[in-house]
Amino acid sequence: MYKTISFILLTILTAHIAQAQSALYFDKDWQETTKDKHVYYRPLPLKKEGELLLLIDYYKGGQLQMQGYIMADNPEVYVGDAYWYDEKGFDTGFRQYKNNSSVKELNYYYPDGSLWQTVNYGTNGKKEKITTYLHNKVIATGYISPLEELSGNFSYAQPLSYYEYSPSDEGVMLEKTIAVPTDPVTKTKEQRFYFITVYWENENKASETKVAYKPYGGTAEVYKKTWNKEGKLISERKYNNETPRASYTEEEYYTKNYIATQLRETTPYKNGERYGVSIVYSNNGDTLYRSIFTQDELQELNIYQNNKSIQKNTYRENKPYDGIFTDEMGDVIKEFRLHKGVKIDKEFLKEQDSQKIIAEGVYQNGQPWDGTFFNEGNLFEILQYKNGVQEGIQRAFSNLYFEHIIEEYEMKNGVREGYGKTYDADSLIGESVYRNNQIISGTVREDNLKLTYVNGQVKTRSIYHSRDENRLLSIEEFDNNVLQSVTYFDFTIKEQPKASYTGYFKNQKPFNGFFKLDTLIDDISLVDYYENGILKYKYSFDFIEQLENYEHYLYTVKTTYKDGNPLSGPCYKTVGRERLLQIDYADGKVNRFDVNLFGMHFFARISFQLDNDILSISGGNSPIAIKAYQANQSIIADLYKDDQIFRKGQESTQIKEGSPNSITFYYIKDGQIKTFASSILPFMDEDIDHNDLVMKLYPMFPMNNTTDIQTLLNKFLNKFETGDLEETFEYGIGENFPFKMEDILTTVEFDQNGAIVYGIRPSIQSDGSILIEGIENGKIKKKTTFKSIHELLKNKKAEFKKFEHNLLNDLN
Repeated sequence: MYKTISFILLTILTAHIAQAQSALYFDKDWQETTKDKHVYYRPLPLKKEGELLLLIDYYKGGQLQMQGYIMADNPEVYVGDAYWYDEKGFDTGFRQYKNNSSVKELNYYYPDGSLWQTVNYGTNGKKEKITTYLHNKVIATGYISPLEELSGNFSYAQPLSYYEYSPSDEGVMLEKTIAVPTDPVTKTKEQRFYFITVYWENENKASETKVAYKPYGGTAEVYKKTWNKEGKLISERKYNNETPRASYTEEEYYTKNYIATQLRETTPYKNGERYGVSIVYSNNGDTLYRSIFTQDELQELNIYQNNKSIQKNTYRENKPYDGIFTDEMGDVIKEFRLHKGVKIDKEFLKEQDSQKIIAEGVYQNGQPWDGTFFNEGNLFEILQYKNGVQEGIQRAFSNLYFEHIIEEYEMKNGVREGYGKTYDADSLIGESVYRNNQIISGTVREDNLKLTYVNGQVKTRSIYHSRDENRLLSIEEFDNNVLQSVTYFDFTIKEQPKASYTGYFKNQKPFNGFFKLDTLIDDISLVDYYENGILKYKYSFDFIEQLENYEHYLYTVKTTYKDGNPLSGPCYKTVGRERLLQIDYADGKVNRFDVNLFGMHFFARISFQLDNDILSISGGNSPIAIKAYQANQSIIADLYKDDQIFRKGQESTQIKEGSPNSITFYYIKDGQIKTFASSILPFMDEDIDHNDLVMKLYPMFPMNNTTDIQTLLNKFLNKFETGDLEETFEYGIGENFPFKMEDILTTVEFDQNGAIVYGIRPSIQSDGSILIEGIENGKIKKKTTFKSIHELLKNKKAEFKKFEHNLLNDLN
């Protein structure tokens, strides 16, 4: 039993010491009591070590119950190790705390008072050395580096890699470490390792495990040996690639002060799987269970009493098949009988300690037949059956302690008939009446819904938060199963702050008041306001600003409608799961819209704003901006970077071939090679981010097919509302150039002097053949000839692509 000593106990302890009392006495709940009523006792005075006290408690019969150190001035603080024992002296628990005291060597003892363990601590409060004694002889010495690499020999088990929280740790709940080399370290061919050894009471080894550190971190067991009490080798398992399929035996022990006194369990393995007879023993050496395994599957379990078999259970595919079985489920156990995999006879559900029967029923043909039965589903139910159907009172609880009832209801002949009651923390929250499995009246709770019925029909439906069943979100009112009104409690409209907002329906359509009809991303709703069946307003908010307000949104933005169409304010539209548009209206026209793009760990916003016949395009955190305006018979655009003009717009895209700072496109159209010359496009400049979303829109300008800025804004909006994103960012190129991107054959670039910098130039020869020249810095690097356009385009331009590849990679 783990216990914390309170300040009150320290006061009591001090008072008793002052009175020279020889012991403190406690009842089963560790409350102070008298000697004649005690269950535990603590001899006084406590042994003092510097600023520490050695706390030792005993059972009434004199058996050691626990030992550990505490701070003398603050008994809530454990220091070092604390150990607990059962009434027979067997180990039951262990906790490890830092030792930040000035006493850096702590001693622990056997029940007879002889020295068991000495633990040395470093300045960081962690263990450095553990020495184990048996019969006043050192049997194991293990070392722990400041970063917790182990070396030497540890009795029974290596130290834990973490320390329990203590008030002296200043809030540090847990520390984990990574092992690195430190001295002293046992080395063989530079390999670092340590041993874990279990000893019998007669000082013979029970088991020994060698653990080595891997070259790249971590540890691996090298071998494990086990012996009986007389020192005879029972099993040896080597962990290496040469014997991965060896047979061996695993053993567990009953221990006192972690010295083995008796086998707890022995299990044989073959080819890495349980194979053969596994035996579980009591702490006095009697056989409790004998299990037979084949290739790690349990085949048979024999239960013993006084070393005699009293029950045999068989299994198929590791599942109970024939016999009497027990399932332990926390503080309750279920006992049942199977015959060839089918439940028969009685089944019991009992409290494990008191053996009080919670449910008792008889099975027939593998099904509940008569009595009470435990059903473990989403709830923990105790169900009553008669003649194979549910009959009588049925109950559901919140846990396996069956302390807090959730629901109680009547059933007759397998259907709900009679009363039903629902509870919250044992308080009645709903009552209902059923007839022939149909609810007639009352209130029921279904997940996050609370339904009220009158004359067999739903009267109200209350909706609660999915994570807080006491937080009401909305109430719906019905008449003859037709929705009449809905009242919301989970939002506030800034211009009309109220505790709730109600909407009324007429002919099952919104008529007067407030309604949630549209849902945006992540279940964010818009709020509509109707008067006499006509939509007047929609309320919304900047969802980016209120991401943390998802429990209760504040609606700060209003959109006004006329004749069903937006007049002023924003409207919203989702396109798939990756796009949300906010479209702003003024005087019934679009004057702005935002494109919000979502991805995995990604968000971006592009804004389009029309003001005084200038269309501004900008990005959320982008330094790039575009300002487009009408010029003569086209729309041109200036490019800005960091609010400074970066490139002035041009009215015409096409220029004379070979012009300085230009590019010539060679493309295929109507079976012929055609050319189109343009100034070097800004997206090719190195001083700008080519992947910026705003930058991707700039090559659309100038636009010769559109002269009205409002029309252009609407065209952009239409593209983002309906189009594929990739196509949307490229659609202007197709409209402003006489070719499609997929029709381009090649390009040639010219520098500021009109000289060819780089490219592949095709030219038609007098005989109709096509000369292809690869040019770099004005020099022809490679060339080839195709007999015709057909040969050039053959096999999807395979030979031309090969020429292009060789040129790019400078291949001969």
